[in-house]
Amino acid sequence: DRETRMRAAGTLGQLERRKGNLDLAEAYASEAFELAVELQNRSEQAEFKLDQARILIQREDADSAIGAIKAAQKIARANQDLGHDLASHGLLVQAYLKQKKFDLALETAWTGYKMAESTRNISEQTSFMLDIAATEEARGVVDLAIQGYASAMILAAQSGKVEMLSGYARLYKLALSTNDWIRIGYALNNQLDVLTLLDPKTRWLLIADVVQALKLAALVSPSQKAMDVLKLVVTRCAPMIESNVRGAAPEISVFAMVCLTFYEWLEGAPSAVEKAKNLDALSSGVFALR
Repeated sequence: DRETRMRAAGTLGQLERRKGNLDLAEAYASEAFELAVELQNRSEQAEFKLDQARILIQREDADSAIGAIKAAQKIARANQDLGHDLASHGLLVQAYLKQKKFDLALETAWTGYKMAESTRNISEQTSFMLDIAATEEARGVVDLAIQGYASAMILAAQSGKVEMLSGYARLYKLALSTNDWIRIGYALNNQLDVLTLLDPKTRWLLIADVVQALKLAALVSPSQKAMDVLKLVVTRCAPMIESNVRGAAPEISVFAMVCLTFYEWLEGAPSAVEKAKNLDALSSGVFALR
């Protein structure tokens, strides 16, 4: 029947797009959209029109993509369909970034963020904050990009969308690119806040990321500023460990020990070698500090 054909065509279109078979994906998405129109299914009309837009973005045809997105947005709003309206904002940001229309991308991302905030949709807030950060980065506004990525990481942890914590790669890359330990320290303190919001397994993965970032950060001069920042981070850890905030005391202790090890290494203290050895044993060699 037409309902089954519509859903099958839509699913096949999405699969072919992910495989990079864009011609076939476009044919399936068009078929699915036409069937949705016949069935007067507005929600699916919006979905498949957005699928067409995703294909066009992959084709680097931002102009046509924007046309498809706005058509989907019109359908969604007529149907009071907030989910697809939000999705249209996210795709518009991508299309505007392709065109290097940064002001429009930023305005659209903030509108989407506020819509998600009004419905307490933390997952969508995370996505839009990542869009905001990426737009600021594309504009070359490093401090606002760093702040955006940091805010997104807090939201990602709150929403349970741990896959979005990959944004830390961008946050540290930007902070390190400034050769400024104040910004690197900002990233470290943000990661300490996020650590308390996660489950134990994810905390350990995050600490491994901290170690890799500090290995690169240790090459940034001057070392005295590095030591000042690391000392402040370690000092901040102490009351958090004592109060066992959200049961994160074991992981925060390791976080503090990592920072202290780098502090002592920069100071030239022999004790840094023994601490590094102990941390490597604790992490089964994952930290690779020695």
